[in-house]
Amino acid sequence: MSISAASAVVGIDASGSYDPAGGTLEFLWSFPPPFAFDDPTVPAPSGLWPANGGQYPGVTFLTITSTASGLSTVLTGTLQINWF
Repeated sequence: MSISAASAVVGIDASGSYDPAGGTLEFLWSFPPPFAFDDPTVPAPSGLWPANGGQYPGVTFLTITSTASGLSTVLTGTLQINWF
């Protein structure tokens, strides 16, 4: 992890996810500004995160869609950032 006074580069990882029916999964990571990802469509993107703490309620973290069934799972919640 690389930390500066204003931000940190972090990675998030859902590469362990799988479709029990054997279909390919499509990923879409979704966070509000000021978050930025290198590629929000890969299982394990990295991104620039603000170093200031904060709480972001009702954030859609990740949408996973199975190509086998066409069904989607949407993971939502509150993102809490704490820097020490």
